[in-house]
Amino acid sequence: MLRDALDRLPHDDGLGMVDRAARGELGAQSGPTSWQIADPAARRLDAFWEFGRDDADPLAGALAAREAGAVVTDTEGRPWRAGAPGFLAASPAPHPQLLRLLRLLRLLGSPTGR
Repeated sequence: MLRDALDRLPHDDGLGMVDRAARGELGAQSGPTSWQIADPAARRLDAFWEFGRDDADPLAGALAAREAGAVVTDTEGRPWRAGAPGFLAASPAPHPQLLRLLRLLRLLGSPTGR
């Protein structure tokens, strides 16, 4: 079901996000949130996201990511603020595609999209 839904997303983003998500290559990490957010800020990863409210942990990472040129929003695409229902920090190019993917995961009730 997830693969069918992912197949309906455009594949011409040049980034391979849809295929990578379907293969499970966009997986979870562990460790302090600020360190995880630093990876897309430093361009070592395309993005970091989390679903659910996390008021304090992303604060420092969000600032560093924005200063480094990453796009930092909630998982609906609004500017991130403490209390938001999710967090996404990504390089500018994949950010719009990731927002579509996260919305789809949420609609499908994926375990990663609660």
